[in-house]
Amino acid sequence: MGEAQCGTEAVEFACTGGVYDQGGPVLICSPDTLMRLIRVSAWYAIRHGEHADEDYEAFRGRHPTNIGLRAFTASAPAKGDTALDSSIDQLRTEIEAGRAESRTARIFQAILGFVFAAVLGHEASHLEAGPPFCAIADRSRVEESGLWSVLLRVSSSDELYRPSYPVSAEVAADRCASRRIRLETAVLKTGPLSAGDQEFVRRAAADVVSTMLLTRIDASTARPLFQINDAYLYPPLRMLALAGEMNAGEPGPMVCGGAAESLVEAAQLTYRAQPGKGLMPDEMEHAFPKGVIDAWARRANWSPAAFACR
Repeated sequence: MGEAQCGTEAVEFACTGGVYDQGGPVLICSPDTLMRLIRVSAWYAIRHGEHADEDYEAFRGRHPTNIGLRAFTASAPAKGDTALDSSIDQLRTEIEAGRAESRTARIFQAILGFVFAAVLGHEASHLEAGPPFCAIADRSRVEESGLWSVLLRVSSSDELYRPSYPVSAEVAADRCASRRIRLETAVLKTGPLSAGDQEFVRRAAADVVSTMLLTRIDASTARPLFQINDAYLYPPLRMLALAGEMNAGEPGPMVCGGAAESLVEAAQLTYRAQPGKGLMPDEMEHAFPKGVIDAWARRANWSPAAFACR
């Protein structure tokens, strides 16, 4: 899915799926990828448990801007946070024993479920032999709302960015991931978590996924850079499809908080690299908090409040 950078800390992701002549269907992720995703999901759950009565917006207020990047940094194994390591070990013991009864464990499992739906849902599409190249036939909310069609139109036209020509299999894989995310939403709704905790889960998972799509590392210089891969939809379009699906049809903006911070940065960097007419469709603009829309229109200043979820 990509790499993320915060200061001197690099976060690397590597998952792939495909059908091979000798090996058949294969879906594999590096152990480091799985560990980082597990740990960052646990970080959100554990830190939320410190102030169990707060919602996502209050949680975001306790942490600096760029919360997604900082969450990956703070949860890195090399960080040496013994208290966090101990809490993660306790979560592992509870879950491996098959008794995820604590609220923190349930929130952790739910966040990770959404993150894996995005990552593995994308790669699993490459294992399908025919249309719709997804094991899930039911459409996602971003498809039903028409937003998915808008994203494809934006990708192929110059209304916002320069026209792009991504690989059709990768576009289909993102669509499949959005469908798996909707399925995960249905699972969350039937679970034991309160409505407030469910919202926290969705917002936290959106932070994680949008961070993964934001930046990559230059292998020759080890410096962070924003990289556009021609095989995929532009990063902000992928963020809207995946992070947006996690909160589509729910109260509040589709994308806000840390996910909105990443998406706004990606949108601006993409325009600088691949400029088009710069006209963002209403369907995309309406996915953001009003503060973001006002800041873009220069009716307000950019600030943490611009990305607020309420």
